[in-house]
Parts: sequence; structure tokens; C-alpha cells
Amino acid sequence: MSDSSFISKPLRASPQPRRQAMGRRVALLALGFLLAPLVPAVVLAAASPGLGVEPGDIASLLPIAAILYFPSALFVGVFGIAIFIFLWRLNLIRWWSAVLSGFASGVLLSSVVGDFRWMRSGLFMAELPALLVWGACGAASGLIIWLSWKAGTAFGLDRPVA
Repeated sequence: MSDSSFISKPLRASPQPRRQAMGRRVALLALGFLLAPLVPAVVLAAASPGLGVEPGDIASLLPIAAILYFPSALFVGVFGIAIFIFLWRLNLIRWWSAVLSGFASGVLLSSVVGDFRWMRSGLFMAELPALLVWGACGAASGLIIWLSWKAGTAFGLDRPVA
């Protein structure tokens, strides 16, 4: 036997630290998707005195916001995950793309829920404040998701843990 047969191959690094880092990154992204619906839920609860929220009263705001969290989470999940995957595939996950896509999603959702009444009535200016508020809620939600995505790279979670 020759001496070269006893030369061992270099040891490969264990995939475990990389899996841990990826698991943390996925957990942070999931946290972002869970926090993002808080924005529209709280805004809708605060802007709807007919739901029983007293102006300036946090105690009456929180239960209504908790109820509104679930439909908000559904919409953020449906729109947000689809848009996130689309932008990820294009390698376009940036703060501005998150804000723009969130704003567009908020305006679209407001228009769909409002049955596009501004288009039928021709009163776009009357509906503009609502469209801008929901666009801003969507933009804030998109920014929260982007921040959760970037948190993994900011703390070095995209690199293997030693």
C-alpha cells in the first residue's frame, strides 16, 4: 500500500451550526410576520369608535385590537408571504421594496374591502385619506417584516455559529 492511501480527507464542518443559524433567521422572520399585523389591528381599533373604543383609553383599545389581529394576520399572511417569496426569488428584499409593496398591498386591500367605491362614484378625493392610512399601515407592516429579515444578518445569524 502506498502512503497516499493513508492520507485522510479533510474533515468537513458540521452542518449543525449552520442549521441553528438558519433556524434563528427563520424564527426572526416568523416573528416579523406575527408582529406586522399589530399595526393595522391597532389603527383600525383606534379609528373605529363604533367598536366600543373610548378615545385615549388603552384598556378599551386592547381587546378590540386583539380581536382585529386575526383577520389582519390572515391578510398579512396571504399578501405578505406571497410578496416576500416573490421578492426573495428576485433577490429584491430591500427596505424600499418592503415599504412599497406593503403600501400597495394596503391600498389594494382598502379598495377591495371598500368595494372600489371611489372608482364607481368618482369621488377619489373623498376616499384618499382612507387609502393613504391603509397604505401607511401596509408600509409599516412591510417594514417590520423587512427589519425581522435583516435582524438575522445584522447579528451575524447568516453565518455559521462557532
